[in-house]
Amino acid sequence: MTKANNIYNKTTETRYFAITDETINKLSKLACLTSWHLYFILTRKCSFRNGLVGVFSELTIYRLAEELSSQLGKDFQVIQIKRALQKLEKNNLVKVLHNKPLIVSLPQAEFSEPLDTMAQALTYIDSHLEEFNLASMHRRREEFFAAFNYTPSKLPVAQDSTEKSKALDKIINSRPSRAPVSLEEKAKAKAWHEEIEEEERAAKQPKTTTQENGNEEDFGPIFDPFV
Repeated sequence: MTKANNIYNKTTETRYFAITDETINKLSKLACLTSWHLYFILTRKCSFRNGLVGVFSELTIYRLAEELSSQLGKDFQVIQIKRALQKLEKNNLVKVLHNKPLIVSLPQAEFSEPLDTMAQALTYIDSHLEEFNLASMHRRREEFFAAFNYTPSKLPVAQDSTEKSKALDKIINSRPSRAPVSLEEKAKAKAWHEEIEEEERAAKQPKTTTQENGNEEDFGPIFDPFV
């Protein structure tokens, strides 16, 4: 995973997105393969900390149509993507905040921010640039705000998101794939390592000849005429 992709997901080994039972049920009731795949395309582009799509990198409905066409092996038109988005929005699975460029909020995402309008989203983004990597990506920051004729803060100020970071860490560490190693597991691993080292040392020692009485007498390395 590249450093840039870390803005989508805090994990550095596996990119995953938690989906609730409620979300799965809503998607299933739609009985629409297009909406199903479109939703998961959006989740892969979602910013992990706030549920916003289309901020870190520009997104258009045309681009979504291209990705969906490639994924399902059939041509999708822009109008079909718009209808699929409307279905998702009607079921509170997405909220389209802006069309060109496309800015979408995923209300069901972990730590999704309650943003109802694009104006609220712009204010939030301007105050939390680090969550979108915009504090360091100056060109992207300028392009993004220019698209909405929005005047951002003159100097990016890092916001104190300690509480949110701690909450994120707690969720990630609670998952089996990210659970920290316990002291007992460390002790077992160490004992196993020492046992393997001891077996390897024993295998390297010269072979011995055992007498009939059971006592071992070392005669040095055994000579093999066929070697």
